Amino acid sequence: MKNWKNLAQILLLCICTGANAGAHEIDAYLAAAQEFEKITAEKTAQGRMPRLEDKGVAALISTLSDNKRFLNQASYQQGDLLALMDMCKKTNAITMSYALFDMKSHVKQGDDQTVIVQQVAKLMGMNILSYQNELEQLHPFLIRCFARSVPLLSEFTATLKPEEFTEVRRGGIQQARNGILSIYYGHLQAISYPELKKSFKEKSSQALAEAAIPFASMIQPSTRKQIVDIATTTQKSTSGEIASNLRKIIDAMSATECTGLCKI
Repeated sequence: MKNWKNLAQILLLCICTGANAGAHEIDAYLAAAQEFEKITAEKTAQGRMPRLEDKGVAALISTLSDNKRFLNQASYQQGDLLALMDMCKKTNAITMSYALFDMKSHVKQGDDQTVIVQQVAKLMGMNILSYQNELEQLHPFLIRCFARSVPLLSEFTATLKPEEFTEVRRGGIQQARNGILSIYYGHLQAISYPELKKSFKEKSSQALAEAAIPFASMIQPSTRKQIVDIATTTQKSTSGEIASNLRKIIDAMSATECTGLCKI
């Protein structure tokens, strides 16, 4: 999800933002994230990552995954975009700290780039399985957080004059599109892992389903088709709530209309 990292800054550059009600809640989120980072520093010094059974960790992860408090803000406005993206970036940093934990022991510097990519992918898969209890809540929040920013991005880009649409801004949008494809590819692949808990798969697929319509509005039909193909293949081996969520993804990503952010 690193492709989303600097999207808001790339798009907005020096445009100032206002402080609305949603932004004040984001301040509370960032404070909780900072506290979690302190605990993470303590635990990694001991050679491990924070676990739910550690003092204060379960409560912090619950706060950092609170959709109703932080993402269902009707008061979010265009001026909140940078603050909202800051929140998403914090969640992303926390999830990646789990996924890439102990990277120095598993990824050898100086190896061929292709080998390094394979080593990182293997490490991330191992860590997601090891820390699925913690990531079960954080991953769905992260997906919804990025999806919540899409309408604000769309509103902002609609205000730009043609000459303001620089290559840097266009590049930022393309990076975000690549990030969307990576989100769906990675999570849909994970659904086939027998080692992952059913509840993990249900929560992540539900978040992907909820995010499908806003994400589809940003990506082009050719990319949507790639997601449809992956979801269709994955759905064949699922049932119940997971299969229903995949059906929603397929329906949303089957749209052929390309307006707004999609056209850029």
